[in-house]
Amino acid sequence: MKFVKKQNGNVDIEFSDEEVKIFSETQKLTLTPIAVRHFENNLMKVIADMHASLPENLKNVQSENDVDTEVAAE
Repeated sequence: MKFVKKQNGNVDIEFSDEEVKIFSETQKLTLTPIAVRHFENNLMKVIADMHASLPENLKNVQSENDVDTEVAAE
């Protein structure tokens, strides 16, 4: 999987054909310890980039644990 940051601030998480096949068959993705480390590194980079480019009016927005995250379809 890879994270692709868009010009408008959105981030796509793209999956390879193999990852989609595995997910379709097992209904889950299992990450090995090294894959977890790469996932963490990539996610932290995306988070840092997103925060740096976040509009000022959104920088202090706080989320509650039970609030669903909006997912947009393009």
